[in-house]
Amino acid sequence: MEDYQEAGKGSLGLDPGIQVHVRVGKQAELLEKVKAIQKANRHTFPGTIARYLITGDEALSSVHFVLIWKDTEMPDETTRQQDLKALQEELADVIDWETALYSTNETLLYTYKTTVKGDEKRFLEPATTAVLLYQ
Repeated sequence: MEDYQEAGKGSLGLDPGIQVHVRVGKQAELLEKVKAIQKANRHTFPGTIARYLITGDEALSSVHFVLIWKDTEMPDETTRQQDLKALQEELADVIDWETALYSTNETLLYTYKTTVKGDEKRFLEPATTAVLLYQ
């Protein structure tokens, strides 16, 4: 069942996004680093409910990072900046951070799929063309 939900207090709230260029010839190395980050469970951005890395085009010349926090669980700005800096440092040789475009968006409306297992209501990932970086 998919339901539209209005984003209210405690719901999906903030979506800080980063669109950035991949360094020329570093596409394969970026994918290797992303797999290593996922395997080691690094850069989890505490409080996020989803973290996505989305390809900007077929050539992987750019990517878009999307971090989604519940508005009631988003850490303070200093913590968020420290976590982002750690990711930037790890990917500095494959991502051209000087080209980054930063945006922060607030969710107004969203949908999700649920299943019911006993009394437990569980959220399922929606079908998407985005690559889930880690969860």
